[in-house]
Amino acid sequence: RTDDPRSRPEELTWEPKSDGVTVQAEATRNGTGIVVMLQFTPEAIKRLRASKDAKLTFRYPLHTPAEVSVLPTEAPPPAADKQ
Repeated sequence: RTDDPRSRPEELTWEPKSDGVTVQAEATRNGTGIVVMLQFTPEAIKRLRASKDAKLTFRYPLHTPAEVSVLPTEAPPPAADKQ
């Protein structure tokens, strides 16, 4: 969220840029924020999970950087058959 009356998603940057990680940024409806959608390929997830400190750092002019950690998760157990 920003105090700027018109957010500019094109000014949002992030690092590290990585193969298999897609970042899509759009202004919110009222224009005072930016919504970010992240997509990861299976290969990118494997690389990130193998990393000790897997995170993305987002930057926007005149704002404090924001870090997003990529945490390892376990696959959910298979659903029990209901009979």
